[in-house]
Amino acid sequence: ITFDDGYESDYHTALPALARFGFKAVTFVTANLIGRPGYLTWDKIRELAGAGFSVQSHSLNHRFLTTLGPQELYVELKKSKETIEDKVGAKVDYVAAPGGRVSGAVVRAAAEAGYAGIFNSKPGYAISRESGIFVFNRFVLKNTITLPEFGRISRQDQLALLKASAAYSAKNLIRKALGKP
Repeated sequence: ITFDDGYESDYHTALPALARFGFKAVTFVTANLIGRPGYLTWDKIRELAGAGFSVQSHSLNHRFLTTLGPQELYVELKKSKETIEDKVGAKVDYVAAPGGRVSGAVVRAAAEAGYAGIFNSKPGYAISRESGIFVFNRFVLKNTITLPEFGRISRQDQLALLKASAAYSAKNLIRKALGKP
């Protein structure tokens, strides 16, 4: 289970709910948003880490990585990694791309910045290896998901994968038609 952005709800809602069932999670935090209203503080992030959550990167400023030039991209990834490692005192090996948007250039930059893997938002259970790092597909789950739908995804039901993949593809087609990377 992964959470993106670093919202306060990771601490106030997810931590107690997951602890009840003995689950841990990964929280991908946006380094420069920490401490802003609605976002976690570094103290809360360290508490999550102490409770068994893995704290990883969701970039420095939550910019879509596919829109950045090579130097900006590298800084966005490297500075986030360094900041989180310094503030939390734990190694950061993974980054979740904001908006789940990943390209070959983004994967290469993540490898150069020292990450072992990158997470996108392409629905699926697949893990591939590109430019020397892992690329993880994952399902985006919103608060509108029903328990039966969650169960189908958890059981790797092929119909759930097809449904999520079709929605993802349609969203990408619309985004591209509107000229958004």
